[in-house]
Amino acid sequence: MKKISIISFLTIAIGAYTFHKAYTHPGGESASGQPGEEKGCVKCHGASSGSGSVKLESNIPVTGYTLGKTYQMTLTITDPTQNKKFGFSISAQNNTNTSAGTIVKTDGTRTNIFGGNHLTHTRNYFNTNPAVIKFDWTAPTSGSSPVKFYFDGLATNNDGKTGGDHNYMGTKIFNRAIQTSVEENGILDIKESLISIYPNPTQSYLKIHAPEASQNTVYSIYSSSGAKMSENNEYVEGEKISIENLPSGNYFIKMNINGKDVRKAFVKQ
Repeated sequence: MKKISIISFLTIAIGAYTFHKAYTHPGGESASGQPGEEKGCVKCHGASSGSGSVKLESNIPVTGYTLGKTYQMTLTITDPTQNKKFGFSISAQNNTNTSAGTIVKTDGTRTNIFGGNHLTHTRNYFNTNPAVIKFDWTAPTSGSSPVKFYFDGLATNNDGKTGGDHNYMGTKIFNRAIQTSVEENGILDIKESLISIYPNPTQSYLKIHAPEASQNTVYSIYSSSGAKMSENNEYVEGEKISIENLPSGNYFIKMNINGKDVRKAFVKQ
């Protein structure tokens, strides 16, 4: 009788532990899909993609993030059929696949930081559909590389089984805003009236408006990293400048106006 009782107790204990690990996972590991963990939540849940979605939004301007500034981020998971419990994991990486900036939790009940710079859910989960997860991100204080967010949203049916859950993975890249302060660049003037660019952002062309430019003024186009894309182009007021051959990203136009080297940023979508 005692042997049966011990075996029964062990069976119940192991079963309870397995249920806890498989179905009420507290998010205590990184599963954002970043390099090295490409499977995301699937590695534990065996989930498949449903007809829902996951998206990341923020108040980072289209021109890019500013070093050291804190931004408000929102991760939204939507699923038309699975609406019992939602989990997630998100991280931010630079172009060398190391943590970029600092993710800051703003929901201390349902979110937690894991492994230094992963944000994930706690056992309290998110049980509204769509699941809206809010947090802050403080941009790096140095460097110029783009920051790539990796995120994975999990919509579960909470039926106590490994199948039937839906997994949604995504990424989003934010470039660093081009810095144009006199203090940082020394020779650059930031007087807005000297030069403007429109449309901005743009996909195929842009126009330069520089009312104080003299005759025979030329301009050059640079990438945000300082690579020269074109140079010594003759400035013509109102002329359409084709940028269709440029990859999507951040750029700036540099001109010399009234003896000052001036530049203006634009975004190619």
